[in-house]
Amino acid sequence: MSDKILQVKGLTQQFKGVLAVDHINMDLEQGRIYGLIGTNGAGKSTVVNMISGNLRPTDGEILFQGEHIERLDAAHHAKAGIARTFQNLRLFGDQTVLDNAITASQISRKYNLVEMLTYLPRYRREEKQFSERAYEALRTMGIDQYAEMQADNLPYGLQRRLEIARCLAIQPKLLLLDEPAAGMNPQESLQLVNDIRGIHKDNPEMTILLIEHDMKVVMNLCEYIYVMASGTIIAEGTPRQIYESEEVISAYLGGSVRNKRKQHAKSQ
Repeated sequence: MSDKILQVKGLTQQFKGVLAVDHINMDLEQGRIYGLIGTNGAGKSTVVNMISGNLRPTDGEILFQGEHIERLDAAHHAKAGIARTFQNLRLFGDQTVLDNAITASQISRKYNLVEMLTYLPRYRREEKQFSERAYEALRTMGIDQYAEMQADNLPYGLQRRLEIARCLAIQPKLLLLDEPAAGMNPQESLQLVNDIRGIHKDNPEMTILLIEHDMKVVMNLCEYIYVMASGTIIAEGTPRQIYESEEVISAYLGGSVRNKRKQHAKSQ
């Protein structure tokens, strides 16, 4: 059996004649941390939307654990073990922090409406499990002390952490993080790196795909990186290979990185 948990083949998305994603290919192995980088409008979020089932591809294939999922909806993807965050927070602001995490975990519920209304054993058993998962996810992200606080009242950085906790409550096999450091200050970004490392250490079989603009976050976390520009993959490789790629520097990173490399070389 292949150790590739996700295979993307010829994935394409076209919006009213505009080719947003053009026949890209990606292979993600189980238990590794991947990065997907690129400029604004490169097509990164569109790729994530297709992988998570929020957007149906115009063409191409998405195989998750060997099964085709490109024509299935987001709920099926989540039940299969794919969880994601969004660039723009999508929390239930009027619910407590704990209830946000519990609601996410309930995607795997098996009890029916009758069992819920009559408070039958399966309903009680599953709800207890959901609550335990939710608390554990909050603890992992260091926000369990805010469990009873209304989500809207959390500072922005903690709301970002809550969104990741909601994903963890699903107990995903593939975690998609769409710019999780967006809007964070440098200290919060550094803490996020440590948090993601901790998540991966505690869940070594979980695969993580990180979509991020903050190159410090990407380079410090990812084992393998895909680089997008104008809807296509222009490069892929280890952080060092990406760092040293002239094509990537020209298309995405810009002269500032090249100048830093020169300054570093002179200092040696």
